[in-house]
Amino acid sequence: MTDQPIALPPSTGWFQVLHQIVDSGALARMHISAAALYIAIKRYVDYQTGYAEVSNARLLKAMGVSKPTFYKARRSLQENGLITVIENRSPTRYVVHEKILYYDAERTPVASTVFQYIPSQLSNVLKALKSHTLTLDQLGTTVTIGAVNIQIVNAAASASVDKGERR
Repeated sequence: MTDQPIALPPSTGWFQVLHQIVDSGALARMHISAAALYIAIKRYVDYQTGYAEVSNARLLKAMGVSKPTFYKARRSLQENGLITVIENRSPTRYVVHEKILYYDAERTPVASTVFQYIPSQLSNVLKALKSHTLTLDQLGTTVTIGAVNIQIVNAAASASVDKGERR
């Protein structure tokens, strides 16, 4: 028997998908291939910066779809506020956005928070959001938790998304 390695250790990375993508209805509104693209882009998000830099060719291969289907899926993600295309070159730079709805006692959405998905910051952001009750005076404001800017908007208003552009 030999102790010579025959393979490299497996890749075991992972990322979170918040329940809100389903609960908010975003999944139901998006193109069928958009969920696959969302997963593929999110897989490439840098742990510290929150940017995903990945070529369209790599995403096309990961999804197993045609170019027109890829662009339809990407447009669907953009229209639902789940991604922003920062630089459309090769590789393309994406920002993935998280959106969390707040409900009143009757389960009617009253507000939402929108923020850039930065894996290294996500647990702190979620912990902070869970520990504070939302008040009316917070609507329309931006709160910063760590390196993440969180926009708090009225659920009836359409949110302008912080596109995560470098300052």
